[in-house]
Amino acid sequence: MDSAKWSRNGNHGDPSIATADLDEMQRKIQDYVARLNAIRTVDRDPLRTVVTPVLVSDRARVRTMRTCWAIRISGTRQGRRAVHHWHPVVDALRELDIYNNHKRNGIPASFKNASEQAQTALLAGLIDTDGWANDNGTSFGFAQSVRHEQILDHARELAGGLGIKAGERRLVRVPNPANPEELVESLNFQLHGPNLAKLQRYLALERKRLRPSWVDAELRSIGVEQLTRAPRGRQIRVRGRESSRVQLAAGYGVTEPREERE
Repeated sequence: MDSAKWSRNGNHGDPSIATADLDEMQRKIQDYVARLNAIRTVDRDPLRTVVTPVLVSDRARVRTMRTCWAIRISGTRQGRRAVHHWHPVVDALRELDIYNNHKRNGIPASFKNASEQAQTALLAGLIDTDGWANDNGTSFGFAQSVRHEQILDHARELAGGLGIKAGERRLVRVPNPANPEELVESLNFQLHGPNLAKLQRYLALERKRLRPSWVDAELRSIGVEQLTRAPRGRQIRVRGRESSRVQLAAGYGVTEPREERE
């Protein structure tokens, strides 16, 4: 289970995720808990999942409430009886500076400086929790309340660093999750472009994945390495669409696989 997903909906007690996809998400979390319990020592209490229904407003239907579920990972013994506290999920979230990080603060610096793989997993986690796949099957949307605009801005920066095209922020009015009679301001932006294919393997929810025929479009990898001395000028052309571009900071060079050079 990608720990990045807990950064969006976790609380400050037991980690929990709010979801409308009960069966799929519960199955994934139960599998994750089973793997954790399989490696615990005999003096540690096993973990369990707890599901609680919650009512939220339906953004697709004005003045309508719908049922979602909060899925929580908890210890089997609580309070004084929990002599041997063991909660590797909480420990991992603390290590990543997520557990006590309020979402108004945005994405922790530890993720901004993380590997490309970790950043890709985080962006996929954000889409799983607060994003959607558009009907065209080739792009995503992502939204946050105005109070949490820092998360939205950091997500746009994250996408840009991964070579994913992020559209401009848009301000819209949507039903309040706690009161569908009330409209509140929300921010969103769109993600598009061929590099969205990077996210596919990290998305937990099947309905959030892009259309396979589009994802299978031709993508090429090129090697990037830091140079110890200034290189001599050399032009390269990357096969593909005419809009293909290569952008590098000074001091970096690009190499293509030998069989693909032109």
